[in-house]
Amino acid sequence: MQDSDDFLLTEEVGNLVRAPAETVRYWVHIGKAPRSIKVGRRRLFRRADVMAWIADRDVEQNGPSAA
Repeated sequence: MQDSDDFLLTEEVGNLVRAPAETVRYWVHIGKAPRSIKVGRRRLFRRADVMAWIADRDVEQNGPSAA
């Protein structure tokens, strides 16, 4: 399995974006969070989906990069 296929927990996503886990749970509730799946009582986020979601937020707020 490659790193991009790793799964992150809600708390780990929060740490990546420097937001409380409760905020990530709220984003999931209102449909604004990265794609995720439920396994039992845990919500899992694929690392690649989270990184793409962060990149999308950057483009939305700052426009496409000049690179």
